[in-house]
Amino acid sequence: MAAGVFRRMFLEKKARGTTILFVSHLLQEVQAVADRVAFLEEGRIVFSGSVVEIQARTQTTSLEEAVLSFFDC
Repeated sequence: MAAGVFRRMFLEKKARGTTILFVSHLLQEVQAVADRVAFLEEGRIVFSGSVVEIQARTQTTSLEEAVLSFFDC
């Protein structure tokens, strides 16, 4: 339930043009609301871009698969 509340809030803010920094390990939620995402490794950004760019680079269909592919998990 809480995830749905946050998703609605993020989407409402997004529609108004508000920038939100959302840090999460819940990749389905990130994929649902984010325009751009960044991957961090040891505190450094190792990749940033749109979900579509990340999926194209890793040749995957979900952000979860992309993370696994990107970090060779």
